[in-house]
Amino acid sequence: MALNEELVKKAKELEVKYDSEKATDDTLTTLIADKEEENKKKEEGKDPDYWKSEAEKAIKKRDEAKKDKRKLKEQLDTLESALSDAKKGAADPEEIQTLRDELKDLKVFKQEMDDKAEEEDLKTKTEKERLEVGFNKELKSLKDQLDEIQTESKRALDKRKDELEKLKQTNVVLQRNSLKSEIIEAAVGKEALKPSQIVRLTISDFEWDDHEQKFIHFKKDKKGKIIDELSVSEFIDEYLSDEDNENLVRGSVKKGFNSEKKTTEKAGSTETDLTITDQIKKEAEDRGFEPDVWVKIKQKQNKKLNREEK
Repeated sequence: MALNEELVKKAKELEVKYDSEKATDDTLTTLIADKEEENKKKEEGKDPDYWKSEAEKAIKKRDEAKKDKRKLKEQLDTLESALSDAKKGAADPEEIQTLRDELKDLKVFKQEMDDKAEEEDLKTKTEKERLEVGFNKELKSLKDQLDEIQTESKRALDKRKDELEKLKQTNVVLQRNSLKSEIIEAAVGKEALKPSQIVRLTISDFEWDDHEQKFIHFKKDKKGKIIDELSVSEFIDEYLSDEDNENLVRGSVKKGFNSEKKTTEKAGSTETDLTITDQIKKEAEDRGFEPDVWVKIKQKQNKKLNREEK
């Protein structure tokens, strides 16, 4: 009958001598208990100088282990640096592979040294201390796993945010291009001279409505209260039908318009006359107009404002 593995392990640690063929779990348990009692009596009989000597030996052994670990770490750092330099310098693939193999072997050796040092350290600890070491080790492992999960989750979340931001930017571009197409289509329908200029003049008059999923012009009164909602085509139709914008539409000049215009401009010249300044040139360039055309548009806008104020 096979002996209990835990009892065999314990007997080996205490250096208990027994006949593996004849021994049973009960006899092995008794032998272990006797050995522990014997060791206890020996320890109780030792003088303080003995324990001091043992402590000094343990400290010396620990310091030597630390020194070896530092030396091994320096070797690892040197080898990793050499491998990095080899990659940067486009070294021979065989040389890089050799460095990798050496680094791998050195890391395995370091792990073996750490495991051995830990095993030796555990031998000097009580059962309670051993349990604490095991618990802390398991706790660290769980914490490392949690940190890895959190890092991976954050990485995935950041990636998702970047993708959503790109989609949002793409959507804005598509919406704006769609709005330009709607304005041009409406302007062409009203026989605008330059539909692209109508886009530049009116594109800022529209807002995207999430509920309606389309662009809308919110018509407001003088107090800023919304009084109507116009679609793109409705607003462009109204905009180009305004007499102040008739110069933007093909074939809209009426007989006698120039004489009436001159009379009106002369009567209100002090309020509406404009000269082509650097500012006017800049405004015209921003909107795609010639300076003299933009001056006429601004004059008409000023006249309209004057009429509304009266």
